[in-house]
Amino acid sequence: MTADTHFEAVPALPLHTVLAHGEVQWAAAGAEVVVAQPAHAVAHVLDPASAVLWQCLDGASPLTEVIADIAEAFGVTAEQVAADCVPVLRSWLAAGIVHEGPADDQRATSPAPLERAWRRLVDPPDT
Repeated sequence: MTADTHFEAVPALPLHTVLAHGEVQWAAAGAEVVVAQPAHAVAHVLDPASAVLWQCLDGASPLTEVIADIAEAFGVTAEQVAADCVPVLRSWLAAGIVHEGPADDQRATSPAPLERAWRRLVDPPDT
């Protein structure tokens, strides 16, 4: 599929990118992802399906490509993926853990995974 694919089942699907907010940190925990908003002392645990979506939000790929890629990987239609993912993305937008924007403006603001920050704060144990 191309980035110009139109999803009939989900009106007003944004054709731009969605990127994690710059103040958000995250870490993979098995098949789940934990997204932290330290400034608000809030953490969100994403289930495995949401974790896949989260990790695909690179700030460079249009949502239509992300949705098409997920659909292809799981052998379902892009419309099914969009119907499941768009409400999740909207809830993340409302929670302030992601924001919308064109890829060119967002690449430099993508937060590093939380485990990178942990490595700087705590030395690993001697083995």
